[in-house]
Amino acid sequence: MTQGAPAPRRWTSSTGTAALEGGPDGVRVVLSGEVDGALATEALPDLVARVGQGSGPLVVDVTGSTFLDSQGIALLVHVVRAAPGDARVLATEDARLLLELVGLERVVPVEYHGPGDERRPAG
Repeated sequence: MTQGAPAPRRWTSSTGTAALEGGPDGVRVVLSGEVDGALATEALPDLVARVGQGSGPLVVDVTGSTFLDSQGIALLVHVVRAAPGDARVLATEDARLLLELVGLERVVPVEYHGPGDERRPAG
């Protein structure tokens, strides 16, 4: 573990996963599968606290999510707001309409990637 980086951790629900990774270039949160109320209930308080302990930029990667409901959006917003520094979200083009409708780009920069695009590392 890098100084100033939270310890890696994983939370799971029956259909989704949240993973936290910290490194010298910042903190990365990967939300995959169904990002919904079940995952939010499992991960929210601890994930937000751990993100707040990090340093450097935060990247939240939702490119592996297959479903995102209102509680999943709330989880995403709470995680972004907990970041002590800059934050950005990586999402697929398929998620663009939803994320634009909820106004996520007013909270955090969102980078959209199409099929086959390489995911960028944190930092």
